[in-house]
Amino acid sequence: MRPDILLFHPPNILKPNALRYSSISPLICGYGLLHIGAHLKRLGYNVECWNIPLAYKLGLKNNHIKGILKTYDPLLVGIELNWLHLSKGALDLADFLKDLYTNVPIVVGGVHATLFADQIIKFNDAIDVVVKGEAEKIMEDLANKIEKKQDYRRVIGTISKENGRIIKNEGKNIHENLDLIPPYSPNLLMPKKLNPYNLAIINTCRGPCNFDCIHCLGAKSKYCLSTRSKITFHSISWIIKQIQLLLDHTNKISIQDYIYCNPKFIIELCKAIQRENLQDSIDYFNIAIVPTQNINNRVMNELAKAGVDNIDIGIESGSDYILKHLKRPYNTYQASVVIKNAIENGILPKTYWMITGFERQTDLHANQQLLKNTIKLGAIPKWVTPLCIIPKTELHYNARKYKINLKLSSFQDYLRFSTEKFNRNAYYPPLVTHETNLMTIYDILKAVNEIKTLILHNEDIILEKLEENKKYYLRVHPKLYEPPLIQRTEASLKYIRSTFF
Repeated sequence: MRPDILLFHPPNILKPNALRYSSISPLICGYGLLHIGAHLKRLGYNVECWNIPLAYKLGLKNNHIKGILKTYDPLLVGIELNWLHLSKGALDLADFLKDLYTNVPIVVGGVHATLFADQIIKFNDAIDVVVKGEAEKIMEDLANKIEKKQDYRRVIGTISKENGRIIKNEGKNIHENLDLIPPYSPNLLMPKKLNPYNLAIINTCRGPCNFDCIHCLGAKSKYCLSTRSKITFHSISWIIKQIQLLLDHTNKISIQDYIYCNPKFIIELCKAIQRENLQDSIDYFNIAIVPTQNINNRVMNELAKAGVDNIDIGIESGSDYILKHLKRPYNTYQASVVIKNAIENGILPKTYWMITGFERQTDLHANQQLLKNTIKLGAIPKWVTPLCIIPKTELHYNARKYKINLKLSSFQDYLRFSTEKFNRNAYYPPLVTHETNLMTIYDILKAVNEIKTLILHNEDIILEKLEENKKYYLRVHPKLYEPPLIQRTEASLKYIRSTFF
């Protein structure tokens, strides 16, 4: 066995009691970190992926964690920085680990790290390398260089520093064939827990989305973070192996990537799941979609037969004007058709809504009208959020063109996502990223709250429609018996007030 490599999922703040007050939960470890771990493990390294928020939840304190980690002699340490709210925790964790492993290179990577690579490497002495983009091949190269005592600071796809000098190593350094990256197993997770994953997320593809929405990091545009020129999918057989591996640990599965860009691929995957009879082992199967006309009745039928019992639909707005402004690839009519098709095929549709700041009064009214209409169809409103404008998107680059006044821009600005404390009404003015010529921060938050209030005022109708439509769900999914279906929806509605990003 080759030397240890330790990978870490950070908390929002490196304090155990801060877990209870986080405005956004840091508990879920990204599957990207686990794929990196699986890849390095296949190369012969002894790999562990430490979920620090989980360690806190299980009662460990920083001194306990330090005592355990002192027993390791790692070749390399990696820290995930995938999401905004992990920023402060990732920096604190880097300092914590550098105290333990003074001469061990500490690497940070992930979406958020890629966005702010220059700032992170410049202002944080404990961090030796920042990985930009997909990390499996880069981490392989780093580990190989370090093991051979070669210069690891010049690996393509990284930014590093030497004697205070910043070294930028631009270029593509990825596995073009996605299947070279192995499926992951929760067995890599530490600390050990009987069921470390209540819900397992499956990665089916990488690269830019087929659509060019102006607010999205993954949009197919010149602003896209991915070094891939087009969306690339794992093979069907690879995804089946991933599902089988995860079913050894959990019966709850979700797909939250750009698979909706390829309806034909969705159908092929669904048929493969049925051939393997995997749907019989899955108790909860969720998929996120964009409600385009290509997500038609046939696609819904195949999803249902493959065991998918609920879908997340990013409607975002009830105004066709706003949808067009954002370059969303659908309109409100198409979104309603997708909801109808889902219900008739026995799939529970959950809807996600967003206030952008571009809304006129007529658009705010249209939001409420479509929300009421989709509730009458049987959709369950799941989430309401302000638009979060992030660097490397068209909206951020062209803020003046879109009449946006950006409130957050630097890495330091976005640290507040880590430090803002939870409140039940999700009233977080410091976390609203912008104002427009039409709406202030407080106008945006007010509009978000009005949608949440409308949802709660329609709770009885939502539950009545669920009772009416349950015949579709229970007919297709016999294991989805009635009490959990109702309880899950009631719990979701109770949580709607505190949803945010």
